Amino acid sequence: MLGDFNSDDTPGLPTCDLAVPCFTSYQVMTAAGFHDAWLHRGGKAEDGYTCCEAEDLRNDESAHYRRIDQVWARGSANHYGGPELRGVRADVLGTEQSDRSVPDGLWPSDHASVVADMVLRTPK
Repeated sequence: MLGDFNSDDTPGLPTCDLAVPCFTSYQVMTAAGFHDAWLHRGGKAEDGYTCCEAEDLRNDESAHYRRIDQVWARGSANHYGGPELRGVRADVLGTEQSDRSVPDGLWPSDHASVVADMVLRTPK
């Protein structure tokens, strides 16, 4: 799965108005057995920041400070053992000055993009 999950791996429960505990989408994904591909690639988590440019996309420097856009993987429940996540290459796109539009200098989006190449192997 991939997308804008609007939450990161910050520990703790979010504040909500429900009588029962609520959870972030990040917590729901990990509880469902999914693995955050970015964390499997190695390196610093902050290298994967994807959010948020200014609303009008005109800020001079990239303003990403959160990692809320993610790529997730998990083994298949229908296969004995399921495939395992063995290797990940991932990158963030849209954060360089050269990514801005010409001549108006807008960022491509308020979020950067995450791309991932994953190796899944089924245990023998």
